[in-house]
Order: sequence, then C-alpha cells, then structure tokens
Amino acid sequence: MTKPAPARATLATLALTCGIACAAAAATQAVPLTAARWQTVGKAEFVPTEGFPDGLLKLGDATADLKGLSFGDGTIEYDAKLLNAGFASFRFRTQGPDSAELFYLRDDGNCPAADDCIQYVPMIHGVWPWEMYPEYQTHAAITVGAWNHVKLVISGRRMNVFINGAVEPTLAVGRLEAAPLHGGLQFSGPAEFANLTVSPGITHSLPPQPDKDPTDADPNLVRRWAVATTTSPLAYGAAPSLAQMPADPAAWASLPTERHGLVNLSRRFGSPIDPSTGSLAWLKTSIQSDRDRSVHVSVGVLHEAWIYANGKPVFAAENLYYPEAKRLAPDGRISLRNAAFDLPLHKGRNEVAVALDNILAVGHLHYGWGIEMRLDDLDGPDPAAGLTLRPG
Repeated sequence: MTKPAPARATLATLALTCGIACAAAAATQAVPLTAARWQTVGKAEFVPTEGFPDGLLKLGDATADLKGLSFGDGTIEYDAKLLNAGFASFRFRTQGPDSAELFYLRDDGNCPAADDCIQYVPMIHGVWPWEMYPEYQTHAAITVGAWNHVKLVISGRRMNVFINGAVEPTLAVGRLEAAPLHGGLQFSGPAEFANLTVSPGITHSLPPQPDKDPTDADPNLVRRWAVATTTSPLAYGAAPSLAQMPADPAAWASLPTERHGLVNLSRRFGSPIDPSTGSLAWLKTSIQSDRDRSVHVSVGVLHEAWIYANGKPVFAAENLYYPEAKRLAPDGRISLRNAAFDLPLHKGRNEVAVALDNILAVGHLHYGWGIEMRLDDLDGPDPAAGLTLRPG
C-alpha cells in the first residue's frame, strides 16, 4: 500500500549547504529522494512514482548519504519497507565511516513480538557494539513487506522513537552513546524508503541531558579500573599468560566506567589489531579487605575473560555470539547474569587482574568488548564493611 505524503515545502528552502546554523532555524522540510541529493554506494534506485511526491528510494545491499546537511537535534520522520529478511537502517550524526548513531528495523520473522524488532546502536571507532547495549532494543508493531512510519525525536544525548503513529515512545534511548553531536544522514538496505522529513531544533521538550543511570547508587559495582594502554594480538582458541600483563606502572591508565558499571574497551581501542584474530587487553583493580574472606561476584563479559586474584587464576568465561552454543544468557549480550564465581581475598590489599579479548568466531565481525563486575555479598548484614575498591 502506498502512503501519500502531505503537502510540504521542498528542501530547496532549507538551503542545505548553509550548515548547522541555517538548518536549526528552518521549519519541517521534505527531503527529495532524488539522485541529485544523495551519494550512493551499491545497488540504489531513485524512483519517481505516484503517491510519493518526493520520490522513492530502493536500496539493495547499499547505502545512500544525504549531501550537504549536518544534523544535530530535532525530529526526523520517514517511511520504510523491509525487504528480503534484512534491515532498514538509518544513520544520523555521521562523522566519516567510523562514527555515527544507528537506528534500524529488523525482520527476524517474528515481528512484532520479537524483542529485537527495532534497535539503536552507536558506532564507536568503526565498531557496532550492539552486544553491549541490550537495553536499546524492543518489539514494535512492524509489518514486513509493507510501509512502516518511523519518527525519531533527538535531543542532545537522548532519543525517543515512535513507530507507526504510537503516542508513547516505542523505544526510549536514555543515552546516545556515540561521540558526535551533529553529522550527516544515511539510509542503508535492503529496504525501500520514502517521505523523509527533517525538523531541525524541534525536540518536543525532550531533555538533552542523558537519563539517570539507575545503578548510580549501587555501591557493589566495580567502577574503579586501570587499563594497560596497549593491546596485543590473540589467536582464536588461545589463552593468555599472567606473565604477559605489563609490569611498568607507566603502561597503565585510569579507565572510567559507563552506565551499569560497563568497561567499554571498544571506546578506547576500537577494532582488533588483526581482523582475522582479535585483541587482548589487560585490566586491574584492587580491593582492600580487613580480613580473609571469599566474596561472591557476578560478572558480564564480551568475549573471553581470564580473572586472577593476587597472581592466581580464579575464574574464566567466554561469551561468544557465534557459534550459538557459546552464548551466555541473556542471548550472548553482556550482563551481570552471564556468570558468577567466588573471589578469594586475604587481609590487606588484593589485586584483581583481568585479561579480556574481543574474539568472535573466525569470519564474523567484532561487535564490541568489555566487562561488568559486581561484588554481590556486600548486600549482607555488614555491607561494604572492611572492603575498599581502588583503581589497579
């Protein structure tokens, strides 16, 4: 079913090449889906057709970048039709090939019930770390092979997504995770797109500040880490040795954690050194204890982790999306539900070291790497008594 567009002004009045300041003052404008406005790579077709006054864009395994517009905050709307069990993807705030925000519709054969039917993911240093942000996906009333209307309200570090006329957000993104606050727009397929409008500066009172992290008040999360400033290659199936951990204090730096206590190594190191293998990173923290004890620890990992306490191995885990048999719950994503172990501590200072790699099965892309750790026993009768967390 074709979806006719309402009468709107043309993009000529927007004067795309005048930049951000001009765009911010403009009203809602229709963006023509014509070859003159878009730079394409791959199989792309611009179709003038009845019912679509601004044209229709058909993409195979291809991309189309809008020329001349840098978008920051505002509202973006478009219609998308999923084709061939694929993705109807839209990037915004793109800064070159390695940094952008991405929203997409996914045909997994079970829409609208599937909890990954729509998804947001940042692009960070060329990596799509979608395994690290499971909270940014949900089910939606998507119809495969028919037109679906998408409305994105973007303000600072937040975004609300409305699908097919929903009154309440279908997906609320509490923090946009990529670095840029402005940049280009891009479609990618296989999909068809129509009726694109851009409303710079119209944010419908959505605050620009990121939503509050619900774990801010959780004292049990390990948030103080040091990271070795360089990584090394690690072959698929290999294991590291603690002797590989850098000994020079100058080789280490403090590493802030993100929401939920996430250590996001993709943000620091990007893609693997060698795409055919992976990268190995070293982390450490210290725990001061007033007595000998054992502490129960929950841990989330991407993708393989080896954990040492005071120079001795105490735990190892792998969470690989492929092959499926190696996915930890929930569904191969990073979560404190991935695994748990008992951490032995002695009286005084205890060094906890972690070797962490970002390997997936050979031939698959890398979707981020990191770790989360929580000392669960501190919820007991003497929470935090006698324990102090410090950077490594």
